[in-house]
Amino acid sequence: MDLEKANRAIKNAWQLCILLAIFGLLSFFLAGHFTNYDLKGCLIVIPILLGLALGIYNKSLTCAILLFIIIIADRTLQVLNSPQAVNWFILISTIYYSFRGILGAQFYYTTVTKLKSELEKAEYNIKKAWISGIVFGLIIIIVFILCSIWKGIDFFVIISLAYGVYRKNRICALLMFMFYFINLISYIDDLVVIIVNSCYIPFAIQGIQGTFSYHKIRRV
Repeated sequence: MDLEKANRAIKNAWQLCILLAIFGLLSFFLAGHFTNYDLKGCLIVIPILLGLALGIYNKSLTCAILLFIIIIADRTLQVLNSPQAVNWFILISTIYYSFRGILGAQFYYTTVTKLKSELEKAEYNIKKAWISGIVFGLIIIIVFILCSIWKGIDFFVIISLAYGVYRKNRICALLMFMFYFINLISYIDDLVVIIVNSCYIPFAIQGIQGTFSYHKIRRV
C-alpha cells in the first residue's frame, strides 16, 4: 500500500460511516412504527457514526478500529436475526471497507510519522550548514580585525551561500561544500586554514544531505 491507496482507503471508511448513518435514519423513518427505545437508539448511533466519520477523515486509527468493531457487532447480529443474502453482502462489504480503513490509517500514521522524523533531521542538518557559513563569515571579520587581512570576496560568497542553504537551496549547499574544499586546497601549506576548513566541510556535507532529503520528502 502506498500513500495514495491509504488515503483512498481512509476516504472509503469515513464515507461508509456517513452511508451507515443515512441508512440508519432512512430505516428508522421508513419503518412506519417505532418506539421511544428505537428513537433513543437512533439518536445515539447516528452521532457516533458521524463522530467516527470525522475521526477517520482526520486519519484517526482509533476511530477506524472502533468502526470495525461496531460493524462486526451490529452487522453480525443483523445476519443472525435475518440471514438473507443482502444482509450477508452488507456484512462482508462493510467489514472489507472498514478493515481497509484500519490499514489505511495505520499506513498513514507510520509513514507520516517517519517522514516527519526525516524532515526534522533534514531541517536540522540544513540549520547546521547555514550557521556554519555565518560563523565562517564571522571568522573572516575577526581575522580582518586582528590581522588586517580582508577577504571581501570570500565573506560575501559564504554569507550568500549560507542564506541560500537557509532557503533550502540544493545548489547553494553544493557550492558551500566546493567553497570549503577549494579553500582547503588553495591553502594546503597553511595548517590553520586546513584545520578550519576541515572542520566546516562535514557541515557542508550535512547541508547537502539535508537539502536533498528535504525536497525529496516535500515531494511525497
